[in-house]
Amino acid sequence: MSDRPSALRSTLVVSTTRAVAAALTLAQGVLSARAFGTSHEKDAFVVAQSVPTMVTTYLIGGIYASLFVTLTAVDQREGARGMRRYFGRVMLTFALALLPALLLVEAWPEAIVRVMAPGLLPETAGLAATLLRVTTVTAILSLGFSAVSCLFHSRSLFTGPALANLAPSAVTLVLLLCCVSAVGIHALTLGPLAGSLLSLVALGMLSARQLRDPAGFLAPPPDPAQAARDRRAFWIAFLPMSLGANFGPINAAVDNAFASYLPTGSITMLQFAFVIVANAQLLTAATVAEVTFPLLTRSILAQPTEVRTVFRSQLRHMFMVTAPIAAGALAFATPLVRALYERGAFTPEATLGVARLLRAYAPSAVFLGFLTLFSLFLIAQRRFAAVAIVAGSMIGANALVDWILIRQFGVIGIALGTNLVAVLHAAILAVVVRRMLGGIMLRGDGSFLLRVGASAAGMGAIVFLAATGWERSLGTESVGLRLAEAGAGLLLGGLAYAGLLITFRVEEARTVLRRLYRRLRPAPIRPGA
Repeated sequence: MSDRPSALRSTLVVSTTRAVAAALTLAQGVLSARAFGTSHEKDAFVVAQSVPTMVTTYLIGGIYASLFVTLTAVDQREGARGMRRYFGRVMLTFALALLPALLLVEAWPEAIVRVMAPGLLPETAGLAATLLRVTTVTAILSLGFSAVSCLFHSRSLFTGPALANLAPSAVTLVLLLCCVSAVGIHALTLGPLAGSLLSLVALGMLSARQLRDPAGFLAPPPDPAQAARDRRAFWIAFLPMSLGANFGPINAAVDNAFASYLPTGSITMLQFAFVIVANAQLLTAATVAEVTFPLLTRSILAQPTEVRTVFRSQLRHMFMVTAPIAAGALAFATPLVRALYERGAFTPEATLGVARLLRAYAPSAVFLGFLTLFSLFLIAQRRFAAVAIVAGSMIGANALVDWILIRQFGVIGIALGTNLVAVLHAAILAVVVRRMLGGIMLRGDGSFLLRVGASAAGMGAIVFLAATGWERSLGTESVGLRLAEAGAGLLLGGLAYAGLLITFRVEEARTVLRRLYRRLRPAPIRPGA
């Protein structure tokens, strides 16, 4: 309905802001550890944050997917005013449904804390109850922010929401730097509260400028029957999508449950390895997926004949960004884990254990990338039940595979099980998608996969040899040397991968580099300027 930024620009914006958010979160964690350590105040905060965060994450998965698809269809028919009208009615109903839960938490937070953490000392439980009142409101504001972001994302407008989403972490960081001595642990709750409110206000102001229809667009008069069908479609999709969009966190909880039966430290090592893979995917695969969803949804609504072309293109892009993650995790696991974690109580033996798990997780990066796109395609086609049924089945399959492999391989079996379930999950959805599209791969796709795979493998070999040479010549005794090795390895890996993609004539890589060059090169100086 309006001029939309290119997919490349959107991808760069989302990826960059996510990297900034990760840096802010890391800085926040460092300052929080310095200020509160492992005190009872920090225990109270963790308890107060856990349930609102878990519930919000579950609800956001259902709201975003269900709301996005219908908003895009409403935008095509009725424009910005129709979108706002539909959005307001749905979110008002949702707010009224959440109101009793909010009042319950605000009235009896002590009872909820006793259920959540019955072993807390009275002083800690009382503080947790006080903090819970604030974290619950923050969670609802975060839910609202994700919902409002749908309005922008449905038009491929990512910059505003991405920048506004930095506010909670930024405000919290300021409070930890300037006010922690005055407000104490409340800095960790008041910061996200103020930041979430600020981000919502910013998006509301921005919507008046960006969510407008082009000149000459005439929306039809409101159709009450169609509006009722649209609202019904949201609620029909909401519950299955809450499950379908959250199978990853649920599987992680299942993995931790099985790891709890293993020797002490198994859960921690599993979490350390998973965090590395998850953050790499957040900056790459998740970014591609976020930009792809509007493209697919609009293509299905406006240009059905082009859906296969759009989807195939995004699959190729997804493989381009996930293949180096898998190869890098296999080849560079030990230097990366050593640089990130090996200090204090984290011993060299722990480094080797986490590195083994990281290698075991590595192949899942590729399959989870494909799985994400298959799921998004089915969501865009409103096949909500299929996504939810398969996701629920895979949660059960994950538990079964964990139970089998943990007996033979210990904690490594859990990571290997993640790979097997990801392959099975992606394969099932691929069959469904292939039937709907009449095929996925075309001539030349096999060659593309081989060339990109060879580029990723070559990058892995180069980084592995470079790390081996570094450790033999310079060693890794100091933290500085470890950080330098990791930084140099990541830079070398990026350059090597880009060079190999160009050498193997991967056209998508050449196109991206040409566009980047045109955007980054200085503007020509005009004569007489």
